[in-house]
Amino acid sequence: MKQTSSMPLLATALATLGLATAAPSVAGVVSQAVYINGTIDTSTIGGFESRTADASTSILTTEIGFASATVNSAPGAMAGQATVSMDATEFGGAMLEARAQGRTTELLHFGTDYCVGTVCQSAARLGVTALNIHFAIHASGGASAFASDPRFDHSTASVSYGYALTNGVGFTVSGGGMKERHEIGEVIGDITSASGDLAVRPGDTLELLLNMMVFASANINGWHNSGFTSAHVLADADFAHTLLWDGITDFTAFGANGQVINLAPGGRFQLIGDSGNDFWNASPGFGNPPASVPEPTSLSMLLMGLALGVWKHRQRPAKVANQG
Repeated sequence: MKQTSSMPLLATALATLGLATAAPSVAGVVSQAVYINGTIDTSTIGGFESRTADASTSILTTEIGFASATVNSAPGAMAGQATVSMDATEFGGAMLEARAQGRTTELLHFGTDYCVGTVCQSAARLGVTALNIHFAIHASGGASAFASDPRFDHSTASVSYGYALTNGVGFTVSGGGMKERHEIGEVIGDITSASGDLAVRPGDTLELLLNMMVFASANINGWHNSGFTSAHVLADADFAHTLLWDGITDFTAFGANGQVINLAPGGRFQLIGDSGNDFWNASPGFGNPPASVPEPTSLSMLLMGLALGVWKHRQRPAKVANQG
C-alpha cells in the first residue's frame, strides 16, 4: 500500500522525463472573399488574422458584409465558429466563405496503480495485466443558413469532427460526425456524442487525437429576376466549446490468463496527459468561453433577426409603389 502522488508532483515528474513537451495545436484558419461580378469595390476589403499556440482567428470585412472564422483548443477540448453575413444590392453579386479547422494531439500515460481514495496498490500485485476501458467524447454542434431569395442566392453551413484513441501497441478506436444545413432548411448528417472501448495495459502510453472543422459560405448572384432590390444571405457554423474528452466511464480488469479481476469498487487508475491534466476525468474544457467565439444561440438569432428585419423593411416601399 502507498499514498497517491499529488498532481503537481506527477506533472513535474513527467516534465523531467521529457513527456510534457507536447501542447495542443491549432492551424488552418481561413476567411476569404471571392467576387463574381457587379459593382463591388474590391479596394474596400479589410482583413484581420491572429494566431497563437491554442487559438486562431480570421476576420474579413467588405462593404457588403463580413466573414469570420475562429478555432480554440485546450487539453482534450476544441471550439470553433464560422460566420458569413452579406447584404448586396441588385447587380452586385459576390461570394464570401469562412472556414476554421483545428487538431489537437496529446499523449496520455496510463498509471500502474489502482487507487481507492488515497490508498493505492500496484496492478502487478493485484494480478492485473490488461484492462478494457470505456471512454466518452462529448460533441454537439449546430448549423444555420438563410437567404432572402433561395431561387438566386445560396448559403451553406457545416460542422464536423473526428477523434481517435490509440493504445500502446497501435490499436486505434476512432469516430466522428458531421452536420450541414442549406438556406432552404434541409439538414444533412448529425452531430452526437460518442463512446468507445479500448484495450490497454498498466503503464501504456495512449495517444488522443481530436479534430474539427467549421465552414460557412454565402453566394449572391450578380443578377435577379425576382424583382427584389436587395439580397440578404447569412450562414453560421457553430462548434463553440462543445467538443470535449468526457473521461473514462467504465472499465474491466483482466489477469494474465484472461480472467476478470474483481477490484475493490469505487477505485480508478490515473491517466495523466502531457498537459498535466488527469484524463481519467472529463476535460475541464475552457475556463471561460473563448473570447473569440460568440455564444452560438445569441449570434445566430441576432444575425437571422437582422437579415429578416432589413429584408422586410426594404420590401415595404416596393409593395406600396406597386399599389399606386
